Parts: sequence; C-alpha cells; structure tokens
Amino acid sequence: MINVKLGFKAFDIHELLTHFVAQRGGFYQQQALQVGLIDTTFIPDDKLPPRTFHAACAAALFGYVNGAPYKVVLVNTDRPMFWLYSANGVSRVAELAGKRIASYPAMAPPAQFLAALTAGIDVQLLPVASDVARLALLKSGDADAALISSALPPAVMAEQGFGKSLLLGDAFRAPTTGLAVNCALLAEVPELVSMMVNAYQQSLSAIHNDDALLKQVLTEDLALPVSAVEETVMLVRELFTVDGRSSEKIEQAAISAVATHLGVENIPAEKLYDYSLLRL
Repeated sequence: MINVKLGFKAFDIHELLTHFVAQRGGFYQQQALQVGLIDTTFIPDDKLPPRTFHAACAAALFGYVNGAPYKVVLVNTDRPMFWLYSANGVSRVAELAGKRIASYPAMAPPAQFLAALTAGIDVQLLPVASDVARLALLKSGDADAALISSALPPAVMAEQGFGKSLLLGDAFRAPTTGLAVNCALLAEVPELVSMMVNAYQQSLSAIHNDDALLKQVLTEDLALPVSAVEETVMLVRELFTVDGRSSEKIEQAAISAVATHLGVENIPAEKLYDYSLLRL
C-alpha cells in the first residue's frame, strides 16, 4: 500500500464525502492506496508531508491566482456548499442590506466569496471561527444572518427552525472541492495522482448510484442525523459532479472574479484545471 495524505480545511460533506465513500467503498484499496487525513488550515505548504493531496479546491484557486503552483485534477462540485440563513429566511443577497452577517475568517475562501457577492451592498461581515459560533450568534440576535457550511446541511437546519436559505452556489459558481495537487507532485509521480483520481471517480459514481453506501457514510462518518439523510442524499446528488469535471466557462468566470476581487492578474483556466487523468 502507498501512504498518502488528503488535506482538508473543513470536516464536512462538501470536502470529505468523496473521501469517505472511497474509503468505505474500497476504492482506495483497489488502487493500493492508504489515505490519511490532515487538517492543513494552519500548516504552510512547505511543511506538509511530501505526498499530500488537497480536497479544498477553492483554496487552491486562491493560491493559484496568487502564484502558488497548483493543479486541480478533479472537481467534486462547482456550486459552493454554504448557505445564508436569517430568522426570516433569505431569498436574495440584496435582502441582507444593512445586516450583520456571521461569516468566516476574512481570508477563508467562503468569506472571500461572500465579500465579492455583497460588494456594493451595505452589510457588516463578522469574522467567526466555526458553524457552532455562527449559528449561536444568529440565534442570540448578535448577528442578523449567518453563513453555514455543509456540516449543518439544510435538512439539519430545518430541524432547528430555519427555513428558506440561499445557497452560495446558486449565486456564485466555482470549483470548490475535489482533488488539487502541487505541480511538483504531479510532475514527480503522475501515476500516483492518477490512482487518486481513479479512486475519486469511482467514489463520485457511487455517490450517484449506491444508496446504501452513501447513507452509511453520511450517518457514520459525517455524523448526519438519520432524520436528515433522505433530503441530504438528494442534495448531494444535485450538487456533486458525475464525472469529476466542471466547465471552462465556470472555471474562467471563477478565476476572473477572484482575480478581480484580490486585485491580481487574471490567468487562463487551463493553467489551473487539468482533467487529463480522468477516465472518460
């Protein structure tokens, strides 16, 4: 077995569903891979283990436009899985004018996406560390709205009394999770990257076709309440890709939006997204 690491920023459906399906489905084992998780939030790239893959493709996007040598070789979803909630529900970002929104730490991609979406709207974005804290601020009235991750998907939030929400991925499209690698790793061991890509493609197929495996992962690995499973199965099948690809139009629009927001040079999408290892 070949030992590799999968780096994540958030322990949730958005980033880690495909990993756990690959693990429970035996797809890593079929590729002779032993994949361990590592939280890369506070680890500089040059301090990571040498064979580290990344689930957070949005982080790779922000790093790439700032000059970091990344390639995204597979996309799980290009609809960012973060939801805006308020006490009265949210249909449009403009409804939050004049409001305080419990967001993410300022440099985190979800916070950057939300900042770009609310540019020109009079909102106060509050940097908050976790879903637990964001939800608590919303419930206490210390925030008027909150940006919540897939760790608390809509079916779970509905059980807590929150109804209509706005999916960030309906307002802004960008490849946010999948597999990203450092260009040096891809050049050094392309066969290893191909093995991970193969396992992830099998996992995506199972997400769309294997009810039992998907439900087991959601409840046992990602701690989803049984009462929320059926709705969340439909949700992930709507939002996750079938073949591991986004589109050039979405990719380029995302790069352009991020580059404009950060005030850096726009770069062609084909330099970041490389699907050559995907099986047709």
